[in-house]
Amino acid sequence: MQNQKLIAVLGPTASGKTALAVELALRLNGEIISGDSMLVFKNFNIGTAKPTSTEMRGIEHHLIDICEPADNYSVAQFQANAKIIISNLNDNNKIPILCGGTGLYAKALLEGYDFSADGLTSAVRDRLNALFANSGIEALRGELLNLNSNADKHIDFNNPRRIIRA
Repeated sequence: MQNQKLIAVLGPTASGKTALAVELALRLNGEIISGDSMLVFKNFNIGTAKPTSTEMRGIEHHLIDICEPADNYSVAQFQANAKIIISNLNDNNKIPILCGGTGLYAKALLEGYDFSADGLTSAVRDRLNALFANSGIEALRGELLNLNSNADKHIDFNNPRRIIRA
């Protein structure tokens, strides 16, 4: 994303991020990229603070309602999609505005997390989930500590999802 323009409007829930992002888009010839992991799903309108058409005020919003509820959507997919949108908007002299959402999504995009070849395959994830289901969190912890003896200092060692990711 080097040499790409991007404004990020981030902050706590219900702090007015959407209204600010829309106002910036109106003033700066911008479009909004939702950074929310739930807004990508169609029909998830209750409890997600999905902006209404009135709140959007005619501004194009990207990465909202792009997946069916049964679809999988990951931070890696978000990052790839957002990078394409940012590049296209910059090429068309529009200002991309990342608006709120999921912290991991924003960090992955802004800090350039690498989700390439070292990512977890479905087979590995399935094996680790089975290990957790059959043998519990201690078995997961042991597996990770065999690979990285300092892992317990860097992640929540009580959270099986984080242990599996690590």
